Amino acid sequence: MTAQPAAYADTRSLDEISAAIEAIAAGEPVVVIGQSAAARAVLTIAAADATAGDVTRMAAEARGVVCAAATTERLDELEIPPLTGRSGLARHAETRVGVDHRECLHDAMSAAARAQTARALADPSLRASDFSVPGRLFPLAARSGGVLRRADPVEAAVDLARLAGVTPVALLCEIVGDDGAPASIPAAMRLARRTGAPVVSVDALVRFRLDRDLLVRRVVETALPLPAGPFRAIGYESAAGAADHVALALGDPAAPGAPRFVHLRCGGEALGLCGCRARLDSALAEIAAAGDGVLAVLAGEDRPSITTQPRCATSASPQELPRLLAGIARSIFGDLGIRDLGIR
Repeated sequence: MTAQPAAYADTRSLDEISAAIEAIAAGEPVVVIGQSAAARAVLTIAAADATAGDVTRMAAEARGVVCAAATTERLDELEIPPLTGRSGLARHAETRVGVDHRECLHDAMSAAARAQTARALADPSLRASDFSVPGRLFPLAARSGGVLRRADPVEAAVDLARLAGVTPVALLCEIVGDDGAPASIPAAMRLARRTGAPVVSVDALVRFRLDRDLLVRRVVETALPLPAGPFRAIGYESAAGAADHVALALGDPAAPGAPRFVHLRCGGEALGLCGCRARLDSALAEIAAAGDGVLAVLAGEDRPSITTQPRCATSASPQELPRLLAGIARSIFGDLGIRDLGIR
């Protein structure tokens, strides 16, 4: 039985993503809503072109604390340390110590100064020496891999900037109510209608990236003689995290009718602690009998907000795979020239 990976076919969500990307590219604000009904929402723009007016409007409309958001790598490069002794300004992201751009120290509290600091964070030519720490603009650290690593509005804001073709640094403000508590989704939607800002959910952005992004990088290939036959082992590094994956290929994996399998690594295969070994041997034997085919062995990705705990299984169809792992299988098969993506 063959199965087709679930494609990103939600036209409405696709339109919302496209509108959000266009708005960010044009320097306009976007409302990003988290995954659950109780999730928080933020108003965000690209930091690269932030103005004093943007800062003022974000603070007035969203009424939260205006922060920057950048990748962990960028903040580490600028030697901005984590903020300690408090839980942080964002509920799910690491808050770094506040910074100011050195050229605006005389007026660091102003909206113009915070906008200038945001633009400076987005300027790849600037280094740690161009900033003063501590300062007034707090950067939030977005994990490498974006929403595929952590499904949160902070990562979504940085992802939208990247997708818009600008430096992946965002300026954002949490949308809060009169009592200072996170605003409800209906309240965030009312703000969007009032300001004309496009709305995008983190979940829709996750699905968009799973369908569009190349989620792995090929890093090594070597001959691997196995009892079943002369296979090739092709190693992949996940672009969304630290996990490594391997494809065991024989002949032409893209040949019509070639058997293709996916196995979720559980750790018990080598020791015979589960039924995986027999299923792996059976899959490899079927590939060897056909002369062409591939077995993709996937490591479990630590994505509690996106995936479920990987099961010990072979011959899993994409519908049975956690969403991120299904996307990784699609990327591996695509790298091997497989276009129909049928998996047995």
